[in-house]
Amino acid sequence: RHECRFLSAQTIDFASGDFLIGGFQGTAVILEASDAMTSSGMGTLNLYGDLQLRTPTLLTETASRRTFDVSGNLFIDPFDHVIDDGPGIGLGGELRFAAENVVLQSVLHLNSGFLDLHARGELGSVVLAGSAKILAGGLTTFTGLAERVATPGGRVHLRSDTGQIVLLDGTEVDVSGAPGGDAGALQLSAPQGFLLMEGTLLAGADTDRTQGEPTSGLF
Repeated sequence: RHECRFLSAQTIDFASGDFLIGGFQGTAVILEASDAMTSSGMGTLNLYGDLQLRTPTLLTETASRRTFDVSGNLFIDPFDHVIDDGPGIGLGGELRFAAENVVLQSVLHLNSGFLDLHARGELGSVVLAGSAKILAGGLTTFTGLAERVATPGGRVHLRSDTGQIVLLDGTEVDVSGAPGGDAGALQLSAPQGFLLMEGTLLAGADTDRTQGEPTSGLF
């Protein structure tokens, strides 16, 4: 597989707007950020070919909405074998990834947000491997009047049209609510495949709040 290091920086921010990267069929386009990638705006990145994001973490800012539409395979990998699972930077962000296969080995951080990983290729799979973490849990925050607010856990959808969903040992999906907040939801859909669940699912909430419950469409 040919590779093209399209952009290398300390940080990469996906701001508002739609972007197209074309002419790379049969080539893996590499975007790498040594510190972090952030999604701060709204829009879609369309790429014709394979895409590899190399970063310790990809963070969403408050109310951001970003779609990555990849014609080939998508790999989200650590930068130089380093991941960062520290605090996020916003609330309610949304990330959508669609590709032939989706392989996550780094950290996606979207507090109380929404994530959709969609493998749409023939026998394409969604795979969480290595030290992959999806951190969509809630936060305790404060309003301008210093009123404490517990945000709910986010929603995570993992979908494979004709392949598998695989969460290997050492990976983690967190949709827990903040103390006093409801838990979120994990939805799994592989109608023509199977689910391998070796990773950790965190979907807790206080006893008087709504608990998390994974939903599967494995039939």
